[in-house]
Amino acid sequence: MYKRISNFLRNCCTKNPISVICLLFMAILMGCMINGDIYRMNNAETPYDYWQNLCYLTDNLARTYFFLLYLLLAYLIYINKQYTRWCVWLYYIMAASCLVYCAIAGYMLDYGVSNSLAGESPKNVLKLAGTLYQGPFFCMIIFYFFVPKFLKDTMKLKEEQDLTI
Repeated sequence: MYKRISNFLRNCCTKNPISVICLLFMAILMGCMINGDIYRMNNAETPYDYWQNLCYLTDNLARTYFFLLYLLLAYLIYINKQYTRWCVWLYYIMAASCLVYCAIAGYMLDYGVSNSLAGESPKNVLKLAGTLYQGPFFCMIIFYFFVPKFLKDTMKLKEEQDLTI
């Protein structure tokens, strides 16, 4: 397993060094954003600051998660170019993840934000709701626009693989 990962990283660095540098930069940036959200959440002075940073943390974790799923799907379809059941399962995992995220965001909004910030202005609560729902919403919508292309390419890979066997 270690050799496979080592060979994969070596091939990526030699064939696409700019892509690897961009992905490392994005990983460092997301790590710093998540770490900053946790730090600000721990040092919050008001309940609003705490819930605001918790919403930002949830948003950043969801964006990172969905982006990693996209990368894994693109790797399996376009780089690996081999049909596997993982390609199909990733579509189901993505759909289930969207539903789970909406459930978590709703729970946080109903039981956390609304109860803790009952005395705050409604504008602040709506701002937190927007942060929770609009952050990864664009990632989800973009994925669903690309699903037909992914499915078409996956079926093409399956047909090519069946013909070679």
